[in-house]
Amino acid sequence: MFDKFIANQAAKIEKVRTRQSNTKMNLIKTYSIIAVVAGHCRGGGIGFPMENWILPYFYDMAIFVFVSGYFYKKEYDDAKFFAFIKSRVMRLVVPYFIWNFVYGLLNTFFRGIGVIDYGDPISLYSLFVRPWVDGHQFHFNIPAWFLLSLFIVSVITYIMRRLMKLLHILNEEVLLAITFIISVISIYFAQNGYNSGVYLCLVRAGFLLPYFQMGFVYKKYESLLGKHKAVLIGVITCCVYALLVLSKGNIDVTAVFAEFFRKSPILAAVFAEFIGNSLILTALTILEILLTATICEILAPAFCKSSIVKKIGDNTFSIMMHHGIILFSVNLVIYIMSKFVDISGFDVAAFKSTLWYAYPWRDSRIYLFYVILAVAVPIVIKNISNKVILRANSRKNMSAEDK
Repeated sequence: MFDKFIANQAAKIEKVRTRQSNTKMNLIKTYSIIAVVAGHCRGGGIGFPMENWILPYFYDMAIFVFVSGYFYKKEYDDAKFFAFIKSRVMRLVVPYFIWNFVYGLLNTFFRGIGVIDYGDPISLYSLFVRPWVDGHQFHFNIPAWFLLSLFIVSVITYIMRRLMKLLHILNEEVLLAITFIISVISIYFAQNGYNSGVYLCLVRAGFLLPYFQMGFVYKKYESLLGKHKAVLIGVITCCVYALLVLSKGNIDVTAVFAEFFRKSPILAAVFAEFIGNSLILTALTILEILLTATICEILAPAFCKSSIVKKIGDNTFSIMMHHGIILFSVNLVIYIMSKFVDISGFDVAAFKSTLWYAYPWRDSRIYLFYVILAVAVPIVIKNISNKVILRANSRKNMSAEDK
């Protein structure tokens, strides 16, 4: 099993190295992962210039599902069920649980010496069950909950496509409409208390489900949409503002967690409350994804040779997994320094109680330091782990040849 995992990861590394880069998708991933990291810094963001009109957390995770759907290939529909599941498990689930164990050990260590007050004790539940429930067990890897949700979404999409194909009724646009209906219903249930325990896992996946198929359908119409970029940006921007006005600011920024969807009287005079609120949220997510994709298409020629964009775009998995521990590590260094010198303004109680604390040194520009490190260091971690995997795979192959 371990040898197969190493071989699979080595093949994946070589594939990433040799594949032709898609600058537009790398730009989308680069912007989105920086937005995620910035949103986690100081528990709510460092104040991006666009933060006041593009809501933080509004569509960051949905757009990663969109990108995954964009790269989904039709031939996957014909893959055997267990072969498809195995490929997704090796790609998403196994790496998650390896790092979940590592962060469980780290969390236990830091709690044991009194540095932090948060996180679950290591147990079978925290190692293997809670990750599927909410993914908040050890805090250091909280953002990685998305990886298991992406696994669930990709498997559900595969099953739906496979069934529709077997019944000879597969239509991409119809499937997209069905998944959006599921998303709206998921929001409704989340609004009405089904947002914890196993329900949280289900409504999260339901909320994110249509954006996988949306990415696949977007690729189908990509060239057509590309001919009308200026018009598309204008129309989408007007629609976004109109919907935000209709929402009266009552669309919750934590929608992606499916925990705290605020109820609001949006369009209540015309539709039932859940129809209005759910459709507004869904429509805004669609529009924001299309707007981001269109802007990134315009910018792509200017960044086609950017090694930074390619490096970040190729390592969003690692950044998603590890940026939490980097934010913590910056604070840990400041905390240790505070034992020896007076560091004005460092809140020890806040540091110990939450992963999302950031030291407010002089002004908010310090938060850029957190973000830069939280993006850059996971790339270094990924490069090191790649070298270890490739070396282990090489030794395995040499050993097999000797036999």
